[in-house]
Amino acid sequence: MAYKLLENLDELRIGMYVKLDCSWWAHPFATSRFKIASQQDIETIRGIRRLKLYIDQDLSDPPAVEEPEPENLESLEIPPIFASEEFLEEDPLLVFENDEEQEEEPIQLMEAPDPEEIKKNRKQLYHERRTHLKKVEDAYWKVLGKSKDIFKRIGTGHHAAVKNAVQLVANVESVLKHEQATMTLMDIVSSTGMAEGLSSHALNVCIMSQIIGKEMGLSSDELHMLGLGALFHDMGKRMLPMKVKFHATGITMEPDQESIKLHPEKGKELMEKFKDFPPQSLEAIVQHHERLDGSGYPQGLTKDQISLWAQIVMVADEYDELCNAAEIEKSLTPHEALSQLYRYVDSNQQKFSKDVILTLIRTMTVFPPGTLVELSDGTIGQVISVNLKNPTRPLLLSSHFEGTRQEALMIDLSEEINLTITQSLRPKDVPSKILEFLSPRRNSIFIHQAENVPQLASKKLT
Repeated sequence: MAYKLLENLDELRIGMYVKLDCSWWAHPFATSRFKIASQQDIETIRGIRRLKLYIDQDLSDPPAVEEPEPENLESLEIPPIFASEEFLEEDPLLVFENDEEQEEEPIQLMEAPDPEEIKKNRKQLYHERRTHLKKVEDAYWKVLGKSKDIFKRIGTGHHAAVKNAVQLVANVESVLKHEQATMTLMDIVSSTGMAEGLSSHALNVCIMSQIIGKEMGLSSDELHMLGLGALFHDMGKRMLPMKVKFHATGITMEPDQESIKLHPEKGKELMEKFKDFPPQSLEAIVQHHERLDGSGYPQGLTKDQISLWAQIVMVADEYDELCNAAEIEKSLTPHEALSQLYRYVDSNQQKFSKDVILTLIRTMTVFPPGTLVELSDGTIGQVISVNLKNPTRPLLLSSHFEGTRQEALMIDLSEEINLTITQSLRPKDVPSKILEFLSPRRNSIFIHQAENVPQLASKKLT
């Protein structure tokens, strides 16, 4: 690739293939090299500080040639919009004189892509995504560390901890204003595959609840109250007797099962001691284990008696429990978890809100992370990040064999438009060697770069 420095950003246009020379976190794009697809991309690039911008003319689309406007509009020929004889008879304006004398233009065949170049680009994309993964995951774990500190201080009655929690929730809200950031957080929450204790579960439920609430049209104030309730929904568990449990992945401390049903009320009792803690947030805490059919606890409430905040938190809580079980071998992929939740929609067991579940499914798109798919060329891949603008063309992790050696490749269907997903696959339908390589928990996740995620860790909770 022959890159040339572009001095004047006013020369940017749609179709240019560019390379951004700046900090990873200075821009919201998935990679630093891409083709400009919209005017919004141009405006975003112009707003990047300390940027050196390079273009590759060979990979860029040629500039559009504007045809001069004809002086006499009445002299324009009308193109044949439809080819059927019936339509031509009905509309004489579509009939051309001497039509039989017109010669068809020869079809321009596109040059077949070079297989080696495709493989090289897929390898490069794989390594770029791995770099993004590490940076964004590091930010997530830093936030998790801050949330653990918040929970410890809440338990000892420190009022300043609530202020820190308010700031954390507000910062999550600001991140969710960006589509790429939203998908990043969803992918992280959905695909770690293991429980990291009450703190990680609380943060995950907070993130997922706000994503659902935002999609359902809640206002900023309502999202704020929802986020606080979700963040502290299991706070009461910290006030219960704990037992040590041994798992294949290590040792965890879990609440005593005989007293577990007390934790919603215990959590409410603790949080209502803090001045100005929203009553709607308290409702989410005390009601998140209620069920719409009256089978929940602590009060056995039914649908109309359960607040919307609690109905959202209970679905987010269940989803995270399915994706990130205490015993990793019991963790489901996002696709499996959504399928299990959907059973409540299509059955007589109305334990969870149908609207909330369908909103979550719609947000996760047609092919959620973890879905195994087959492409039109026979390639088998695993969805590792979704594309909000084009849900049927996600980012896939695949594999390539060099002799007996198997190596990872990344396929971006939004770029490789000659490929399509032909079907989703069940694990039993995938060859064992490929299935082992594409294990949903093998490489954690691969995600889009998330604008503002580092600030979530380093600037907001100091």
